[in-house]
Amino acid sequence: MKRTALIFALAALPLSVYAQTVYKCGNAYSQQPCAPDAKQVDIRVSDGCEVEANRYRSDCYDKRSAKDRQVEETRAKEKSPVHPTLSGSTNAADTKRYGDVKESIDKQVALAKKQISEHGPVTAPSKAQVRSNETACKKQIALQLKDPDSATFKDISRNPEPRVNLDIDTGRWVPGIVYSVQVNARNGFGGYVGYKEASCIFDLAEKVLIYSHVY
Repeated sequence: MKRTALIFALAALPLSVYAQTVYKCGNAYSQQPCAPDAKQVDIRVSDGCEVEANRYRSDCYDKRSAKDRQVEETRAKEKSPVHPTLSGSTNAADTKRYGDVKESIDKQVALAKKQISEHGPVTAPSKAQVRSNETACKKQIALQLKDPDSATFKDISRNPEPRVNLDIDTGRWVPGIVYSVQVNARNGFGGYVGYKEASCIFDLAEKVLIYSHVY
């Protein structure tokens, strides 16, 4: 249990920040010990992925996808825990179940990447089609809210680069084009809760809305 908790704790850390050790000598900092009495200091270095404008930058999106895969695999392992039997060996059936789930995830991701490759470059749809997709996206997102009629949206955008996306509702990995938006609506008590991030995934032809999710 402690190991699982640690994995989820690590997965919860911001993807855009990582630790780096430097040494402090007086008022100066160095990556190498600069004096016998140098103090070791851990600093946090940002790669910019925490900035909303960079959310769908190629490397930032790939980091989030890798994090999602790690979480899904850990959840699968938690559902089918590997535990010692009375003889001290591991439970082969549970081990196989976890292996099957991981293999399924890997196959889905590989298939989605293959579909993106075979599809070739994505041609941007017409402005009218983009507006239609934005409208469909907002309508679908509103249906997930406590008070759909109170929903307000801002900063909707289309990421032109096809990606492998985790359908959070079904747990499946699918290829598609991401439309992201900020949404605010009244909660069950009638108060606005502030803008939240939401997204919609369309198929590679941008004709079918595969799923939407409010984070």
